[in-house]
Amino acid sequence: MAIFNTISSAGYAHSMDRAYFVNEQNSQEVIPEGKKKPVVGVKDIGMTVIDGPNAGRFSQSITAALRSGASRLELQPIPAGGGSSGGDVDEYGYEERQEIKDLAKINEVELTSVHVHHSTVANLSGMSREGFSEHQRYTIIDEVKRHIDFAADAIDGGSIVVHTAEFPRAIGESRHIDKRYFEGFPGEEKERIHSLINPQTGQIVNIREDQEVWVPVPEKDEKGRIKWLTDEQGRPVVDEFWRTHPAHTHKFNEDGTLKPEYAADSKLFYIPTLKYDLQGNIRTEKQSFKLFKEQEENRGKDEREVLKDFFLRQQQAEITSALGQARQFEVYYYKGIERRKRLMEALDYWKQREKDYPPEEKWRLRRQLADHLPPDIVVPEEKSVTEYLTDLLNDNTRELSYGRETSTSGRTRARMIQDMIQKVQFLEDYAVKKSANSLAELGAYAMKITDEKQPKKDIYITPENMLPEMGWGTHPRELLELITTAREKMIERLTSPEIPDPSGKLGDDGKPLMVKSNDYLPGMTKEQAKQEAETHIKATLDTSHLGQWYKHFKYEVDPRTGGKESEESRLKRFHKWYMEEVENLSKHNVVGNIHVVDTFGRSHVHLTAGKGPMADVVIQAVEYLKEKGVKSISSEASGDIREIMTGTWRAFGSNIYSVGRGTVPFGAMERSYFGRNPPPSYVFGAYSPSEDWTLWSGVPFE
Repeated sequence: MAIFNTISSAGYAHSMDRAYFVNEQNSQEVIPEGKKKPVVGVKDIGMTVIDGPNAGRFSQSITAALRSGASRLELQPIPAGGGSSGGDVDEYGYEERQEIKDLAKINEVELTSVHVHHSTVANLSGMSREGFSEHQRYTIIDEVKRHIDFAADAIDGGSIVVHTAEFPRAIGESRHIDKRYFEGFPGEEKERIHSLINPQTGQIVNIREDQEVWVPVPEKDEKGRIKWLTDEQGRPVVDEFWRTHPAHTHKFNEDGTLKPEYAADSKLFYIPTLKYDLQGNIRTEKQSFKLFKEQEENRGKDEREVLKDFFLRQQQAEITSALGQARQFEVYYYKGIERRKRLMEALDYWKQREKDYPPEEKWRLRRQLADHLPPDIVVPEEKSVTEYLTDLLNDNTRELSYGRETSTSGRTRARMIQDMIQKVQFLEDYAVKKSANSLAELGAYAMKITDEKQPKKDIYITPENMLPEMGWGTHPRELLELITTAREKMIERLTSPEIPDPSGKLGDDGKPLMVKSNDYLPGMTKEQAKQEAETHIKATLDTSHLGQWYKHFKYEVDPRTGGKESEESRLKRFHKWYMEEVENLSKHNVVGNIHVVDTFGRSHVHLTAGKGPMADVVIQAVEYLKEKGVKSISSEASGDIREIMTGTWRAFGSNIYSVGRGTVPFGAMERSYFGRNPPPSYVFGAYSPSEDWTLWSGVPFE
């Protein structure tokens, strides 16, 4: 019997032998001196596979991933767009979903998560180009629910990854971002935009730092206090427009005076006396938000109070314009009503007089009427007195209609602005609640589907931190607030029959409207609801996206020399901040899924772990979270598919377990043949043919 390629047993080998087989004896794991067993092993890290126009079906991409050695997979459908097919979870029927599950089971691969593509769901707040829309928010919720159903059927539960970019905000604008360490760009503070929102319409109102408004100049007494218009008893006159608003009626006594406890609101209700110039015109002055903020903050007000006060000044100018128009035509209207009474009385009188005159004598009536009219008004000869008065009455009707419509329009516009002033909210407060409500509803749905379909793993929603410039939710502290707020909202949905309207709309009194909770479970305690919320709402930490904050990380400057610190020092400080944020997320038990990617911290790239300057901290963070119990870990690196998994394993210190040689590091195997340099793919030495004769093409014989 001839036995080939058994080097140790037969001693049969030659220079062209690739040595695919090795001695099977003494196979054991050998850990090199000074090394420890990896915290994150080969089976702990998976990779993302996609379905889409350029990738084929999941069955194909999963099969390709299996060849690379992946034992855990995250599925990401990428929509084709333009009405083309591909990239939609609903294109997988029940049979195909079962096939995906069976394919994973046969190959002993765990399907850990489903990633909703960012082109499908970019936020949970319902923000669009036109502002915030409930229709948009519920479209997003329905889209994520489809992925939850798919996860239950195809991957036996797990993480549902969605992106967070909830609303626009500057790097230095969020209260969570430490401005000592981060800035969007030098001078960002000067171009800062403060955002408010009208919850009734979803429209955003922006106030720039350099924004200006013209305001009337009030008269002041010797102590610098504003002088108010007073009545005959010396009491300040109250503006009825503000006093009669439903949000303010409780602030006044029965006699119309302001209650003492609301004295701080006097500027809103009292009418100031204004300064005039030499021509008798009301004086106005220009005021910038920046200057106004400095003045008010010096008086002890915080930035939020100042912002609302400036917004009030800004909108009061609009109210003044609308009310001025309304009040002017109201005067015409009331005078027109009085004139109409006189015209009708006159018409009745002259109708009776005309009955007493024969037709040929009615000209005398016109002369008598003319004696009672101003000289510039002439009664036409072709018309009788009653015809003329009827024409005047018709003109009066049109004038009254115009006055009524114009004044009503002005008052309506003023009331709408007034309502907006009363109900306006800070964008961050409003949008965070919208996002948290969406996430809470999805968490409750994930709980429901988990209970109904009983997948092997709980289904949970994991918003992913995106790039810093994309808006709120991308900073780890913002992500933490989103998760914790959503959990609180989910507890409320499960334990309360009524909840504040998720749309964010307010009643006339400025308080949230209450609506029925569709997720209310009678008998569920708050402690049980808390456990459910923590199970079904978590977060995805993308190590590369977190590393993108490096580009906004300020240099330390030597106060003596003015010189900047070295890049090495800056990177070291950033790594420290990075781990502090990871540890904080872990402390609050919010991380349920990890995307392992390296980065230079300058642009959105997907480097294999270990290939960039964030390598050390990325590995440290993933190992830390793994030890804290996070199990769903996958590489989202791009590039050479042969290297995505092996490069990631190598970065985490995993070894290759080979028969006969024990443990082999990946560096000794990758792009080689199990630790041996591959022999050339051409013949050489004594086996090489003579070069005395070659083909015209120059192609070697072998």
